[in-house]
Amino acid sequence: MFSISDYLFVWGVYLIAVILGLFLWWRMTRSIKWLWPRDLLRFTIAAILLVPVRVDEGETSLAPAFMVAAFDVLTKGLEAAQRAGIPILVTLFFGLIIISISNFRRLIKGHKVL
Repeated sequence: MFSISDYLFVWGVYLIAVILGLFLWWRMTRSIKWLWPRDLLRFTIAAILLVPVRVDEGETSLAPAFMVAAFDVLTKGLEAAQRAGIPILVTLFFGLIIISISNFRRLIKGHKVL
């Protein structure tokens, strides 16, 4: 199918595109004055774009979870997309905890959070 160099090249191109997209997203959300929604929006997009999962159960290849979930919904049905959706939800859950702790620490120090 694909060689390892093709696989790594495609991942490199994808990561460069994600970094550029996140940079633009960071600049677009900097005008939001409230820290809580701004941090949450930034982390949500980063988590959706960066969380990888296995392409198929027996495969060793990884792909972005949102792409695997979309492909599974189109080809196998909604139940198959849970395999790729659960890592995204777990990442978002832990990110929410980290953002909450960070904003709570800012609030304690006297910075304006909301």
